[in-house]
Amino acid sequence: MVSRDIIADIIERIWRAEQAAKQAMDETIRRRVEEEARALWGGDRHYVPQRGPRQEQGDRNSRIHRAYLQGVRLDEIARTERISTRRVLQIIKRK
Repeated sequence: MVSRDIIADIIERIWRAEQAAKQAMDETIRRRVEEEARALWGGDRHYVPQRGPRQEQGDRNSRIHRAYLQGVRLDEIARTERISTRRVLQIIKRK
């Protein structure tokens, strides 16, 4: 299964390779996983988000709404969540 997230895809490939080998990763497994990842992802530019899948974004958005309703300033929310104040406003307006 190919994930749209390069990090998740590589981790999944490593996990499957270890499970198939029933042992800790050795040089042969490492090389095979690297070849697979390069064959699939090589040559392209990829964006790697600082945060994980949508569930984490949903959790973040819920935290932002709670903080906003509790009267926390937008710039403080942005700093805490490491996003722009503009993005905080977009999230608040969406709900």
